[in-house]
Amino acid sequence: DMIPNECLKMLPPAWEHYLLYLLNKIWCSEDIPSTWAKIKLKLLFKSGNKLDPGNYRGISIFNTVVKILTSILYIRLNTWAENNQVIPEEKMGFRNGRGCTDAIFTLSSVINIQLHHQKRKVWAIFVDLKKAFDSVCHNILWHKLFKLGVSVKYIRFLKQMYEYASVVISENDKLSNEIPVTAGVLQGEILSPLIFNLFISDLIDYFKAQGAQGLNIDNNRDLILQLYADDIVILAYSWADAQSKLKILGKYCELNNLSVNVKKTKIVPFHKGRLKKHKNLTFNNNSIDCEKSFTYLGVPMFSSGKFTRTGDIFLKKGVVANSAVLEILKRCKSDCWVTKVQLFDSMSESVVLYLSEVWGIQCLETIERSQLNFLKTLLHLQKNTPNCYVRLETGRSHCKFQWWNSDIFCKKMYQWWIKLLSMPDDRLPKLCYLKLLGLMQSTSIPFNWAHEMRNILFSLGSSALWEGQNVDMIKKEKLSTFNKLENHLISNDINSVLNSSYNPIYCSISTLQGCESYLKFNCNITKLRLVSQLRMANMKHCNIYFKGKKYQFHYDENCKFCLNNKKDDILHFILECPAYLIYRNKYLKRFINKVPN
Repeated sequence: DMIPNECLKMLPPAWEHYLLYLLNKIWCSEDIPSTWAKIKLKLLFKSGNKLDPGNYRGISIFNTVVKILTSILYIRLNTWAENNQVIPEEKMGFRNGRGCTDAIFTLSSVINIQLHHQKRKVWAIFVDLKKAFDSVCHNILWHKLFKLGVSVKYIRFLKQMYEYASVVISENDKLSNEIPVTAGVLQGEILSPLIFNLFISDLIDYFKAQGAQGLNIDNNRDLILQLYADDIVILAYSWADAQSKLKILGKYCELNNLSVNVKKTKIVPFHKGRLKKHKNLTFNNNSIDCEKSFTYLGVPMFSSGKFTRTGDIFLKKGVVANSAVLEILKRCKSDCWVTKVQLFDSMSESVVLYLSEVWGIQCLETIERSQLNFLKTLLHLQKNTPNCYVRLETGRSHCKFQWWNSDIFCKKMYQWWIKLLSMPDDRLPKLCYLKLLGLMQSTSIPFNWAHEMRNILFSLGSSALWEGQNVDMIKKEKLSTFNKLENHLISNDINSVLNSSYNPIYCSISTLQGCESYLKFNCNITKLRLVSQLRMANMKHCNIYFKGKKYQFHYDENCKFCLNNKKDDILHFILECPAYLIYRNKYLKRFINKVPN
């Protein structure tokens, strides 16, 4: 409709009332303008053969006014569905207050709770539904909505909108002919994901009706499968149980006109020790690959149940992101230090710390390398420059603090702990957390998130917070706990510098109190690099990079430019060597005279 969202936001009161009257009239009369259901589709190429339509991702562009209408319909339907618990707890995608963190935490916890038992295994089937959103049969959808208790008027209204729905493909200002939407939910507006959730909400009940049993969380709750959008993870306690559940899934897909992409569906047997040889699992006579790891919702999960190798995967992503940031900085020639670090935070560190509130505690030193690699590359520092020097010079917090601090990165570990404790007792993440609390003394569980959280709090002297498990007190002490952690990490870095022989004079020239002032000067990065290299130079074996050239200093050799038999180190070069007296008097004399002996 070519109406910008900003225009609708700035409507005067009279026009707001007119729009309200129009939408109410359409709702009461159940007469939607046919053009309102027209969708413009932009196709973005992903990879593979460009002639294969399946290798394109569609971006739907809806009329702006229709988005307002569907958002109103969404609020009504979602409120009804949540109040009546129509959508099962196992469904975590497209729901308020739930997200990928809930899904990863629950899955990891359930797996580790099972692996706590001797010789126990968990067969996780990561199911890929083929074009699930585009395959929804409309007749089955209307029947399911009616069966769930959605009002007949609401269903009629949706049905009319879907009957009018059509798509035109836009490419280089050219439009295709209209293509009627005969299957699938509409995309490009907020209501469709909720409709898909309702369409697939009977999956768990279907499994239970077929006699399937889940993995126990406690004495009263088990987990058969977990859903996030169209991603399904089916959990089984044996090979035979996994094969049985695949057959149940096949029946469900047949009844609901859905299909499974067998090539992208994977099975990961989670276990301790060696895994015995087993037959291949099959789906509709097609063999499914058995893997040692799988990336679920962006987080690599390994068959050991631990996240120790997950950090390496995210570090590789961080290397790519760092390169992109450095390339942008090179092209834009930014002279502002704040711009450099903000760009790193938004483009690189946010990638490395994705959902790290769940997995990051097991690989803190690995993910810290991403930040340090970026800073060392940016400032052309030697790779062996101690990390503590780099953090103190640039005023950057240890990733352990950034990963902890929810004010910098949303929903990190402390904030996730608060969210867990604030959940109702029937929520799956809360049930898993309570079970992990009961396994605190166990040494056989591969990864216990609660135990790791306890260790951090105890190391900060905040044991009372852990013992109390009082969410109000935890919220109240959040800032104090953050300050304790940051001060603890900074103190560790300062102590490391004081006890280091790498650069004994650094303590004399550094404030040890945040980012050094020279880095905040708006000047060419080449100058900042030179100063930072000199300040953090190794006193014995120093390399200085300047304008594409490398200058080396060797402490075990004498200076080749003077006859004083002085060691060829960076201090001799700057302060003593007579060969550079002219330059020293010109550039450094007024500074050297101010420095006490």
